Amino acid sequence: MRAFFLGIDVNRASADPSLHFDPSSHHYHGSMHLDETAQNIAGFVAEIRPHTPIAWAMQNKDTRPGHEHDYSAEERAFHHVLPDENRDTFMSKTRMSPYPENREFFEDMKRQGYDTVVLAGFYASECIYWTMQDLVEAGFRVVVPTDLIAHMERSHPMHGFEDFMQDVYYNRVIFTDVQAAEYFLKCDEDQRNLPPARYTWDDMNSMYFGPGS
Repeated sequence: MRAFFLGIDVNRASADPSLHFDPSSHHYHGSMHLDETAQNIAGFVAEIRPHTPIAWAMQNKDTRPGHEHDYSAEERAFHHVLPDENRDTFMSKTRMSPYPENREFFEDMKRQGYDTVVLAGFYASECIYWTMQDLVEAGFRVVVPTDLIAHMERSHPMHGFEDFMQDVYYNRVIFTDVQAAEYFLKCDEDQRNLPPARYTWDDMNSMYFGPGS
């Protein structure tokens, strides 16, 4: 089972000044969960880098027609998430999902035998949602460590993913935890088993993700 990691808008979240809040504002304190998630992604990527290809998809700095431009390498360094400019794949996107504009990359990965994508980043109910949708439709299996995704506002990471209930049932989407995803990627390709689900079809069918869930 061949798998690769895909981070969505992880770098942009700190590189774009328009996404920063004044430290004294209510919004700043309400966004600390994004910083925590980014740190979790940093640690995860450091652990899996020797074992799997790493790809990053990121919206351009300005998406107005004719004004689009990329971030500098310095801007792309998000906390301790340090992309390897020589080894990692970088994709630009002007939509929620990077798939339509980078179809050739994903089709090439399929030709190489990669059938599974471990997906992380921001924001859960927007870019992550639509990326999952496109990947599943393209025939990829998607593994989502729920510790490594976050909504713009602090909320349960599973909110908004009810549409994937059937995909969870058929193991086309696996919502798991970071430890299971890490173990999955560190296993030799010919010995990999799907990571255990953190949230099963029964969990999603109950549609309850309140305290203690």
